[in-house]
Amino acid sequence: MTEVNIDYSKDGSAYRIMLDVRSLDIIAAAAQQDSIKNLEGEALAAALLKFARGGVMRISRFKDNIRNDGPDGEPAMQRYNAEGKVEATLHMQADVLHDSIKGAAALQEMRFGMLFRQHYKNGQLHNGAKGEAATYGPDAKGEHIHERYYENGVLQDVDGTPALRVYTRDKLLILTQRYTAGVMTDGAHGEPAFVRYTADGKRLQLVQHYKNGKLHDGDDGSPAKVKYSAETGRITNIGYFTDGIRNDGANGDAAVQAFVQGKLVLKEHYKDGLLNDGINGEPAVQNFSYTGDAPAIIKHYKLGKLNDGANGEAAVQEYRDGALYRVKHYKDGAPCNGPNGEPAVQNYMDGKLSSAMTVRPDGTLKDLTRREREAFDAKAEGKKIDAIQKGFGGKLKFGK
Repeated sequence: MTEVNIDYSKDGSAYRIMLDVRSLDIIAAAAQQDSIKNLEGEALAAALLKFARGGVMRISRFKDNIRNDGPDGEPAMQRYNAEGKVEATLHMQADVLHDSIKGAAALQEMRFGMLFRQHYKNGQLHNGAKGEAATYGPDAKGEHIHERYYENGVLQDVDGTPALRVYTRDKLLILTQRYTAGVMTDGAHGEPAFVRYTADGKRLQLVQHYKNGKLHDGDDGSPAKVKYSAETGRITNIGYFTDGIRNDGANGDAAVQAFVQGKLVLKEHYKDGLLNDGINGEPAVQNFSYTGDAPAIIKHYKLGKLNDGANGEAAVQEYRDGALYRVKHYKDGAPCNGPNGEPAVQNYMDGKLSSAMTVRPDGTLKDLTRREREAFDAKAEGKKIDAIQKGFGGKLKFGK
C-alpha cells in the first residue's frame, strides 16, 4: 500500500486528500493521461479514483491538519473494495462524526449486502435533517433490520413513532420500543413501551408497559406484562407491576396469572414484591389442574411468609384429583396448630385423616397417635353435623 497526498487551498483553509493505493504503478499510469495530470484538488482525486478502478483502497480528507469533510461535503473517509465499490463512508467536522452539509448520513457501510447508515450531529446520534431515523440497517448478525430514532444521542419517540423498530429482512415488523429522553416508557397516549411479534409478524408475542424505565401497569389499569402463545395467539401469562415491582392490579387482580390453552392454571397475589393474600382474602397462591377446573395447591401468605388465612384457613392445602390430601397451618412462616387446635399437619387418604402432626410448645412437631386422630375426626364430624343441622333448621336427625 502506498500513500499519495493531494494538497490544495480553498476559502482560506488548507485541505489535504490522502489516497491509500494498492500499487504506485496506478499513479504512474495516471501521470501519462493528459486528461488527469493537469487537474488539481478534488477534481484530481476524483479522476484518479475513476482511473484506478479498485486500485484505491481508501480516501481520507483533512482540513487544517484535522480530519474533516471536503469544502463541498466530500466525505472525510471512504473505503473501497477491490472492484472500486464503496464499502464505508464517514462524514466528519473537526474529527467528529457529523452529517454532510448535503444531509448524507455521517456513517454509511455495506453490511450483509445492505446499506447500514447512522446520522450524527456533533458526534452524537441524531435523526437526519429530513426526519430520517438516526440508525437504519441490518443488525450485527444480518438477521433483522433495526430502525432507531435519536435526539442528541438518546433514543426518543418522534411524533408517536416508536424510537426503535425491528423488521425482518422482508420488512415485516416484529418489535417496537418506545423511549422518552433515552428511557423506555409508554407512549404519549398510553401505547405500550414494548411490543414483540412472532417471527412472521402476524401475531403478538409479548406486550409490556413501562414507566420511567420500569415495568408498570398501563394508565388504563392494563397489566404491565402480557405474553401470548406463538402458535395459538392465546394469552399464556399476565403480570402486574408497580415501578418494576410485582404488585396486584389496581382492582385486586392477581399479580401473576398463567394459562394453558386458555385455562387459568396459576394465580399469585403480591404486595410490594412479596407474596401476600389478595385484598378480599384470596389465597396468595392458587395452582389449578391443567383443565383449570380443580384446585391443586392453595397457599396463604402474609408479606412473603406462609400464614394461615384471615378466617383461619390452613396456609397450605394440597389436592390430588380434586381431593384434599394434605393441610398445613403456618404463622409468620413457621408451622403452628390451627386456630381451633387443629393439627399443624394433616394428611388424608380416601377422604379420611391418615396421619397428622401437632406443634409442641417448644415448636417441634409431634405425630398424633391413632386415638388422637380418631378424636380429631370425631370432632370434625361433629362440626360438620352441626353445620348441616343449622342449615336445615334442626329438621334432620343423625344416628350412629
